[in-house]
Amino acid sequence: IAISNDSKKAWAVLQENNAIAEINLENNTITSIWALGTKDWMSIENGFDASDNNQKVLISSWPVKSFFIPDGTSHFKLNGTNYLVTANEGDEKEYGGLNERTTVGASTYKLDPQVYPHSAMLKQSYNLGRLRVTNLNGDENGDGFFEQIYTNGTRSFSIWNADSKSIVWDSKDEFEQITSKHPIFKNLFNADNEGNPVLKSRSRAKGPEPEGLAVAEIGGKRYAFVGLERIGGVMAYNITNPNSPYFVDYYNSRIETNNSDLGPEAVIFIDAEQSPDGLNYLLIANE
Repeated sequence: IAISNDSKKAWAVLQENNAIAEINLENNTITSIWALGTKDWMSIENGFDASDNNQKVLISSWPVKSFFIPDGTSHFKLNGTNYLVTANEGDEKEYGGLNERTTVGASTYKLDPQVYPHSAMLKQSYNLGRLRVTNLNGDENGDGFFEQIYTNGTRSFSIWNADSKSIVWDSKDEFEQITSKHPIFKNLFNADNEGNPVLKSRSRAKGPEPEGLAVAEIGGKRYAFVGLERIGGVMAYNITNPNSPYFVDYYNSRIETNNSDLGPEAVIFIDAEQSPDGLNYLLIANE
C-alpha cells in the first residue's frame, strides 16, 4: 500500500489480480480499480533468460507476454502528478481448488499451430519448455490451444502515472543484464535464495524476482531501491526524472555474510533527519 503525501488517498496493490485499487481515505471508499496490462517480451530491449537447462545465460526476446503482478509499491508526487513505483514480482494463484501454474512444455499446454508453427522448438527444455506459465490466460477462443503464452511477473520495476493510470517507464531487462555481467555476482545469476546457489536455477521462474522497494530523496535527488528476492541484494536507480531513470548501483551482502542474508522481502528507508546518527539508512528484511 502506498499513501499520498497529504494522507487523503492510498493505492493498494492487488497482486494476483495484476491491478491497483485507488482508495479515498477521507470517506473510506474505493474510487477505482485499474488493470496493469502486460509486458511484451518481443519489444525492443525486452528480453529474459528463460531456461534453467541450457547452461548458458541467454537473455533473449521470446514470443511471450507477462503480467506485471507487482508486490511492493511506493508513492511520490512531482509537479502535481502522483506517481507509483512497483516491484513486479509475479505470483501464481495456488489455492485448494485452483492452481494456474504449468509449463510451456507440459503435454496439456497446447500451442496454437497457426500462431506458433515452431512450437516443437519452443517446447524444448533448453528453450521455453521449463518456463513457468499460467493456464488461465492465452486460450483466446476456448478451443484448447493457446494463442498467447503468458507468464507472471516482468522481472523489472515500473513507474506509473497514478492519475492517468498509465505506465511511464519500465526497467525492461536491465536487472538480468546487470547481474549477468556483474564482476562479483555473475556466478549467482538467477540463483535461488534457498539451498546452495545454482546458476540460473530461477531462470524458468521469475528470474531475480523483484519484491520490496523504497523510494527516497537524498541530496535533492530521488532514488528507488529495489530488493531482488532470489539472487539477493538491492538495485539503486535515480528516478529524479520519472521518464528517464537510470541505474546507479547494485549491492548484495550475500557473499560477505557467507550466504546467510538471503531473500530480501521488505526494504525501508530511514532519512538522515530521523536516524540516530544523522546518516541515511536502508533497512532490508531478508526472508
